[in-house]
Amino acid sequence: MVRAIDVANFFIDRMKDTDDPMTNARLNKFLYFAQGHSLARLGTPLFDDDIEAWIYGPVIKEIYNTFRTYGKNPIQTTSGSYSIELFTSEQLTLLNDVIAKYNHSSTGRLMDLSHEKDGPWDKTYSECAPDCIIQADCMRLWFEDIHLPNSVLDTIMNRGTAGYRDSDGYLVLPKDY
Repeated sequence: MVRAIDVANFFIDRMKDTDDPMTNARLNKFLYFAQGHSLARLGTPLFDDDIEAWIYGPVIKEIYNTFRTYGKNPIQTTSGSYSIELFTSEQLTLLNDVIAKYNHSSTGRLMDLSHEKDGPWDKTYSECAPDCIIQADCMRLWFEDIHLPNSVLDTIMNRGTAGYRDSDGYLVLPKDY
């Protein structure tokens, strides 16, 4: 299983040259959404690190502390060794789908989404003191009702039927699929 820092490094690397690169607050929201969608779509956590309910939303303490020196500024570099090869193809698809869904939202909007009434952060934060752990089952149930586009499936569906069946009946798709 990958660690939260691996996923954080993925998001930092992928978003560094965009109009809205990762800040510490934005990064922690993306990690929360990725974990929730992994629980809902894949039926398993993406990483084992705990997500805590802090006043400004869901936070992974290790990630917050690793990048706290950036303050509210964009994070410029990944932390430690990083390789995209750590991820399975399923995980990469999920992470890219999370980027596709949430990248166009401002950090303030991401905060609003993570603070939705009766959502995992809201329930955890209101039921106990700050810094309580948001439970995976609560996240899975919440994110099951949130549509996350599947970029691979959507690409195939939008292009229509393509490829051919080989002699064994397997579908062979063009390279650009």
